[in-house]
Amino acid sequence: MRPAVHKLIAVILGVGGCLLAAGSSPGPASGRGGASGISADEYKAITAALRRFDLQLGPSEQAAIRELDSRLRKLPENESPRYLAVMRRYHDWLASLPDAVRQKVLDAPPSGRMAVVKQTVARYPVPSDETPYWLRLSEMGGGSPSELAAVVRVWGELTPEQRREVDRLPLVAAKRERIFKFGRAMKLAREIRPPDFRPEEWIPKAEARVDELRWIEGELQAPITRAEAKAEAASKTKGEAKAKLRPAVLERLALNLYFLSHPAAPVMADRLDAFFRTLPSWVQTGFDAYSADEARRKLTEIYRLVYPHPSEFRPATPARISPSPGKTDSSSSAPRPSPVGPKAAPAGSGASPF
Repeated sequence: MRPAVHKLIAVILGVGGCLLAAGSSPGPASGRGGASGISADEYKAITAALRRFDLQLGPSEQAAIRELDSRLRKLPENESPRYLAVMRRYHDWLASLPDAVRQKVLDAPPSGRMAVVKQTVARYPVPSDETPYWLRLSEMGGGSPSELAAVVRVWGELTPEQRREVDRLPLVAAKRERIFKFGRAMKLAREIRPPDFRPEEWIPKAEARVDELRWIEGELQAPITRAEAKAEAASKTKGEAKAKLRPAVLERLALNLYFLSHPAAPVMADRLDAFFRTLPSWVQTGFDAYSADEARRKLTEIYRLVYPHPSEFRPATPARISPSPGKTDSSSSAPRPSPVGPKAAPAGSGASPF
């Protein structure tokens, strides 16, 4: 595949995720869409994914997806979700790489691409439960827990038309910025931080932890390398000096270290599941690369920023996603498997780092 492989994987994962969700749906019921056995929201999500397939991909790319889809369909029923999970991790990992590094992977011929991938993974590892969470500068959905909590709160205040305006934007970054623009008009903050988080206290702690880990051999050194590479790439993109970027990076690390030191108050599984299903679909997909335990922890952090203990989300009462009551509209959020439940481990051999 040519560099379009990045786009191919994104599209087939979108279609595959919708079809997997549809396959687990109950029989026809009130509010069902035009296809038997799936909900109206699921039907809309599948239709949108197929529209992207028709409009964004050329004939050769469509043929490659059809061939891959055919091979996935021939797998035993319990294996196809695991292979889709591997593809999702590869897609997310590829998207997290600096532009020049990603292009090197995409330019490699198919016969030699795995060798390039293995070399690249050694420097930019795939996130795992063993990777220190507070060193992950690139969070699910393209933002930190504090930013995502703000996205969730603003999303809950948007009208159906405003949500459709956000969903029509092609890039996640553009969706997020449009939501923040709506938030500014509502006088809602771009971040929701814990009330007792003080940067002047936690930034020195983050600096000390980074200095400690620089002396550790093995896997813990890799996240530091990745964080520094991302910071350097961002500084070049923005035309800023490293000295100007460093405080923002350290503050992000400090906030993540705070979360690690202050676990969020627990949330009942069914309530967390209901909360997850109210999130925009493009935020939900950010959880796909994580194990069930880590996804649950991250989702709980976001939940508790939006709903500080002892306040709770009330799924039985139609409400906007904010501490105050209101309306909700989930028409643009297709149901997805919740990270609260068990998540299958990826299938694969020692030849694949994903």
